[in-house]
Amino acid sequence: MGGIGKTTLAKKAYDHLPIRYHFDIHVWVIISQQFQRRNVLLDACHCILKQTVIDKAKDYDEMDDSELADLVQKNLKGRRYLVVVDDIWSTDVWDSIKGIFRECNNKSRILLTTREREVAMYANPVSPHEMNLLDSDNSWKLLRYKVFGSKHDHPSELEEIGKKIVQNAKDYP
Repeated sequence: MGGIGKTTLAKKAYDHLPIRYHFDIHVWVIISQQFQRRNVLLDACHCILKQTVIDKAKDYDEMDDSELADLVQKNLKGRRYLVVVDDIWSTDVWDSIKGIFRECNNKSRILLTTREREVAMYANPVSPHEMNLLDSDNSWKLLRYKVFGSKHDHPSELEEIGKKIVQNAKDYP
């Protein structure tokens, strides 16, 4: 389901300092429903460019896909990397891009977000994490926190309408 926090959870992990210190390279690529392998390669190159000393004078837009893939693989080789592949929709797309981020047995990780359970199981049948909707109580707590902050209590006259908002959000397709 869209909007339940898959990308937010992945971003929290990606930005978490102990995790950031654990990996040498951090790459975030977004897959759209209109998948283009070239965009994944360019996104990966730009992330790696910010973190390494690869030739900044090169015009990556002028390189072909094979050169870009080689450049990504060359700059990831021997380094421990975290790659987030956000919003992947199909097993075919996973097959198309998994070779870009080759497993090097150096404790690198690839984290996928997807709405499709089949894609998660195909990519790694051992450790998919399935997101669930919050129950009404936790949804209300989250709304209260987001609106009033952690230090502020809410006005009691807003509780009824707040809980209606939570219920309407839950009922929204």
